Amino acid sequence: YTPPAAIAGSPVLRALRVYPNPVRGDGRLYFSEALEGGLLTDLSGRAVRRVADGASSVEVAGLAPGIYFLRAAGIAVQKVV
Repeated sequence: YTPPAAIAGSPVLRALRVYPNPVRGDGRLYFSEALEGGLLTDLSGRAVRRVADGASSVEVAGLAPGIYFLRAAGIAVQKVV
């Protein structure tokens, strides 16, 4: 079995490294590349942080412990703990 490289008509999503996961230390979540804006949401889909255009990190100090999702243009959705 060979998985498809792309599906016709769908955008190709880039992989993004998000670290540290889980978050420790300075309360920031870092990305392996700058984002073109993004949104950090909780499990219910409620936006908890916005990621500015060109940002390579986002402040997460003060968020309740839990699971969050990072959504950004051209990037596969990332789960953050």
